Amino acid sequence: MNTKVLAFLSFSAGGLIGYLAAKKLLEDKYAQIAQEEIDSVKEAFCNIEPREQKDVSGETIVGEELVEKAIGAFKKYSGYDENAETVRIVSPQEFDEERGHDTFSLTYYADDVLVDSSGHILSDDEIIDMLGSLECLEHFGEYEKNSVLVVNDRLKADYEILRDGKMYADILKAAL
Repeated sequence: MNTKVLAFLSFSAGGLIGYLAAKKLLEDKYAQIAQEEIDSVKEAFCNIEPREQKDVSGETIVGEELVEKAIGAFKKYSGYDENAETVRIVSPQEFDEERGHDTFSLTYYADDVLVDSSGHILSDDEIIDMLGSLECLEHFGEYEKNSVLVVNDRLKADYEILRDGKMYADILKAAL
């Protein structure tokens, strides 16, 4: 073989080996640097102190107070009013007030089944949407022995829930 070709091949092989060694060395070095940076950022966020901020009055606030102020601002500007009761149990006198709501009659059977006037069994989600919670079904006798009156201002609906001592399953069997 010609010495020039042999010199060129030796030079090329040396360059290739040098390139691969440098590449591996630099990859390892920068992977280690990147991991150290990631670890330091994680540590910094784990040990972060709540930052101070000035509210509109110039008062310095920090930590939980800052979160509470942010929530308060959200409520103020969104029109949210936590004191406005949208669903509530009322007395018969309050139920008769003219407020422009539709009135619905529901029947609550002894086997804990709540049914609307068309015979539709209400799911827990429907009950919660209409009556605010399942707990309102525990208020029989508060004003009247076998009824609970619920007002839902959000839905503009008044609900009269009448308790029936029969089992709904028995009523279904009789209807068949």
